[in-house]
Amino acid sequence: MDSILINGIGSYAGIAKGGKKFTTTFVKGTKYLLRLINTSVDTTFVFSIDSHSMTVIAADFVPINPYITDHLVIGIGQRYHVVIEANPKYLIHQNAGYEKSYGDYIDSPEAFWIRTIPANGRRNFSLQCRDEEFENLKPWRKWYVGGNEKNEIPDKRTFRTGTQIQEGVPTSIDKFAKWAIGSEPMFLNFSNPTILELNKTANSWASTRVVIPENAPENTWVYLAIISDEVHRLVGPRLVVPAAHPIYLHGHDFALVQQSTEPWSETIVNITRDNPPRRDVVLLPQNGFIIIAFKADNPGAWLLHCHIAWHASSGLAMQILERQADAAQAMTPARLKPVEDGCKTWDEWFSNSTNLYHHNHTTFQDDSGI
Repeated sequence: MDSILINGIGSYAGIAKGGKKFTTTFVKGTKYLLRLINTSVDTTFVFSIDSHSMTVIAADFVPINPYITDHLVIGIGQRYHVVIEANPKYLIHQNAGYEKSYGDYIDSPEAFWIRTIPANGRRNFSLQCRDEEFENLKPWRKWYVGGNEKNEIPDKRTFRTGTQIQEGVPTSIDKFAKWAIGSEPMFLNFSNPTILELNKTANSWASTRVVIPENAPENTWVYLAIISDEVHRLVGPRLVVPAAHPIYLHGHDFALVQQSTEPWSETIVNITRDNPPRRDVVLLPQNGFIIIAFKADNPGAWLLHCHIAWHASSGLAMQILERQADAAQAMTPARLKPVEDGCKTWDEWFSNSTNLYHHNHTTFQDDSGI
């Protein structure tokens, strides 16, 4: 977590002797399109280039109304397109005394640092775990989110993140309680993916699969509220924890109709229907909540999970089973054959204990399986 790589290049905490730093060359007066992608395990980045502003033109591949900023907050899994003009506001050598502390080679009017933390004499931006401002992420192609005219989120579509002890599954090596968002932490069977059992009824799924049946009519809107409580407290078997989580939904772009740093209350639900941000990864604020909506236009079993790697590994995930009957009809034998072949290959490999790196132990899988 302490190393930052740009295009695979970097050094531990930026100070390792002989470590390389990412460099790229701009021609003054030329505009460049940068694609910024956060592929980290557990780090939100604030991206900036000394003495330059950038025009943000897309978020998660969705074109947005352009806006100008001198730094950009990029959550885990998020992607931004920005345009930068190589026309600096000031030159590095005007502040060479400070810059020399980072290496003499940058004491040049042509060299500018890419930064992820504020620097003395440069710019001062917050390192608070956050997203880009809601109002800045308006899609260029306008859209309107329908349904839910009463602005109510039923309990069955309200989910609180937290940790809990899970019985009946192997415990992790560190013995920590597992993260969860659905009824319990997710724990999947590699040999039996959900897509092979679409004939099951709503109540017959193993609880550890955390299947959320969602049989809304085609093209209607489904609303979900996801909550990070403001205090540690027990809600049933779950210890709800005030923590931020980058939430990712597979299979859809969703409408971010509300994102709040205030504690959850139905009385402060304030849904934005007219051209809300459209994306697939959003930060659930610590102590706050998000409300997302997606159109039921893509039948299947779609994972919703935290994009912090060990939170997902621990079980902070659920499966939204969208229009199950239509999904079952679409999954013809020909389409399922590659899945079945993959499961067969896995079972054959797994049945040979000498393939397992810890074949003398009784537990092979101790994470969620995603």
